[in-house]
Amino acid sequence: MPFSLPLFAGLSSLGGCNWVLFNSKGSVGLQERDLIILCTGLMLIVVLPAIALTFVFAGQYRASNHKATYLLEWAHSEAVVWGIPLLNVVTLATIVWKSTHELDPYRPLDVCPDQNA
Repeated sequence: MPFSLPLFAGLSSLGGCNWVLFNSKGSVGLQERDLIILCTGLMLIVVLPAIALTFVFAGQYRASNHKATYLLEWAHSEAVVWGIPLLNVVTLATIVWKSTHELDPYRPLDVCPDQNA
């Protein structure tokens, strides 16, 4: 209950915002919007677990927790710790590279002849 008033005040102040990203017009604008949303979602795959695990590790390995055991051998998790973000970066780079060339402003638009009128 103590968080409800600030939360309500913060959310009500966003009522007048104009989210230009989500009000895209035209084919190129819609494709750019979809690209930004996709890239944000892919980045959250790495960011959200990292933030959550920060709190988990801080609670688990705090100084007052004498039951926690610190294992020095973490070689088995190196593939996960470095592999998932690396795959994410490669995926993002591939998607952005392809879409950058598709959305090149100097490239002619793909318009059917009957849509020119």
